[in-house]
Amino acid sequence: MITIEIALITMIVAIGLYATISDFITGLIRNKVLLVALISGIILDSCYYALYCQDLFRSFIINFAVLFVVAIVLFITHIWAGGDSKLLITIGVLYPARWYYIFDPIPYSLLLIIIFSFILGYLYLLADTAINLFNKKK
Repeated sequence: MITIEIALITMIVAIGLYATISDFITGLIRNKVLLVALISGIILDSCYYALYCQDLFRSFIINFAVLFVVAIVLFITHIWAGGDSKLLITIGVLYPARWYYIFDPIPYSLLLIIIFSFILGYLYLLADTAINLFNKKK
């Protein structure tokens, strides 16, 4: 079980690093990379929930459904681009259900990821604005 969880978390970190670098350089997150991660995640999840965490499958489905709806709403309202929404859905598939309970008793750590993403994005915008204002004064 620990090996599958480590593989899933490693994939989240790898896809996150790839998405960050790719988004900064090209402004895109490639669908092929997300698809490979999504398919790999589905295969690993099948083993994870079938062999080790049958009791957490319901929590996974509920969390993923909420995350999926949030990603679609963020895309439809043009708050996030399509690649960002697809990345969030992919992370939702890869995130091990046992890790939902890191912040007991709140089993919604995936939603905390979204909140954290918005906070980081806001801080980035503030820093970028401050840097641009400072550079224009010179």
